[in-house]
Amino acid sequence: MLEKMASYIVNSKWYEDREIDIQEDSERIVVTAANLLNALIRKASSSKDMYPSSVEFQDTQHARNWIPKLLNSFLDHLVCSDVKKAAL
Repeated sequence: MLEKMASYIVNSKWYEDREIDIQEDSERIVVTAANLLNALIRKASSSKDMYPSSVEFQDTQHARNWIPKLLNSFLDHLVCSDVKKAAL
């Protein structure tokens, strides 16, 4: 009986620690992804002379061509609607 109780306590502690580690790792991964996306957005060249008109942005595929590839990939996994992806 004592052996089973010790095993239960050890297993409970292991699973509890594992859940905390997973949450911390998940947050670290999301923050790292945000930092990568932010760096790509800042690095992207832009000019007021080359900025597309609102008519051009009505075509969602054309609008998504302006978005960095990594951000497009992120949005593909986060948002279902192409219109919403282009709007973001």
